[in-house]
Amino acid sequence: NLVARTRVAGVVSEAGRVSGLRLRRVALPPGQAFHPSRTIDVPGAEYLLLVLAALHRGWLPPLRFVPPLKPREPALWGGVEVVLALGVWYVAQLAAGLLVAPFLDGGVLKDDQRVLNRAGAFLVAGVATTAASSWFIVHVVRRMLGQPLATLGLAGASPRNIAPVILSCLLLLVPLAAVTAVWTLTLHHAFDITPGEQLAVEVYREAAVAGDWRSMSCLILAGAVLAPVGEEVLFRGLVFGWMRARWGPWCAAIASSLLFAGVHFSMAPLLPLFVVGLALAYVYARTGSLYFPVLFHALFNGVTFANIAFA
Repeated sequence: NLVARTRVAGVVSEAGRVSGLRLRRVALPPGQAFHPSRTIDVPGAEYLLLVLAALHRGWLPPLRFVPPLKPREPALWGGVEVVLALGVWYVAQLAAGLLVAPFLDGGVLKDDQRVLNRAGAFLVAGVATTAASSWFIVHVVRRMLGQPLATLGLAGASPRNIAPVILSCLLLLVPLAAVTAVWTLTLHHAFDITPGEQLAVEVYREAAVAGDWRSMSCLILAGAVLAPVGEEVLFRGLVFGWMRARWGPWCAAIASSLLFAGVHFSMAPLLPLFVVGLALAYVYARTGSLYFPVLFHALFNGVTFANIAFA
């Protein structure tokens, strides 16, 4: 039996009807008070039931990834190349930040363009970081070590992986919302920390409230296009590839995901980003191509932006 409590009883009934699963709603006993502080509201949980029901009925493609046709060469780069790539990634961000610093809080432009200035700064930083780090990594692997780019994951794979990647990303959203809620409550009650949003998310929310489509477009391009490309080449292609060749896939997935979450320099998304990093490492390990983690990453960030825009 699947035990579920949801605000939309009709969705639960429909999920039970189409899947053949027996669903039982949980009701409070008479006289028992409802304590919101003791519950965790997971948005979209009722729709996760529908997705699971559709998978159960075979209406959606199975979550089976197609492995690469040819085995990849083991990574020859080492910790020095990884540290240098991380340094290039960080210095490019810092240089771009210094370049656009006069525009962040009005600066040489009008005060009413403050949000647009900050969004443009994120876009410039995204272009600089992705271009610099990706160029350096490709140069090291291809020119200095003489390995094919397929070793880095820049190789094609079966297009049959597209549907499982999209579906697995959508299925991750609801459990990730629960992880985020638990992590936020833990930080607040156990450590007396009130985590705030990442700066890019904060600026995007401000732009969405103001209806500033130019700022929103800059942030979507930076967060849902440039960031997935640059971060996947660095953290999955280079870092995970190096760790997997030395420690195996499981240790590599955990260590690279911790690094991926830590470099965002924010407590609020630390645990959720670690979970996302594990999912991205799994997709990369199963498909052997960076294109699918990039798709997963872009879709995840895009859904995040869409949720803020339409909330």
